[in-house]
Amino acid sequence: MQHNESLLPQSFLEYLILFIIIIGVFVIAWFYSKLLNTKKISDEVKRFQNENQRLKQTFRAHNDSINLEENLTVIRAKRTRDRFGVLAKDSSNNQFTLDLDKKEDAEKPTHKDDLTKITELDSLIEEQLNAMGVVNYEQLSQLNIEEISTLNETLSTPIHRIKKWVESAKELNSK
Repeated sequence: MQHNESLLPQSFLEYLILFIIIIGVFVIAWFYSKLLNTKKISDEVKRFQNENQRLKQTFRAHNDSINLEENLTVIRAKRTRDRFGVLAKDSSNNQFTLDLDKKEDAEKPTHKDDLTKITELDSLIEEQLNAMGVVNYEQLSQLNIEEISTLNETLSTPIHRIKKWVESAKELNSK
């Protein structure tokens, strides 16, 4: 009972048939995996579309209950700190004054200088500074960083320009 036939292919034709079978199995497995993957993707797309639709309906319902145009005048950002990290003053009344009288050696100014002699400082800004209590070169030259920050917010003037005013006031005060 000896059996000499082996399971290995013996001819080129048998090798070719075996190769075609292997390629066929590979192609079938590849198509099946693509089909499963496509099904998973389409299920995810449907889930996202449903979630998107639900969120849109929720937004519409919420939006209908709030009159946005009416509330836009109420919503305001509040500035809490200036660019130097100093706590910002309450800007609700828009009437700013500098605390020049609270300085240790502060005296009431006895004379008023022409602040328009300072470069880039016009008569309108001079009036605003006078309303805030700055009336002469000495006061302007002694401003600290908090007071400069207050001027920056009040006058909407860049800080580098206010620092130039302070330097010019120091020069004019020394004359």
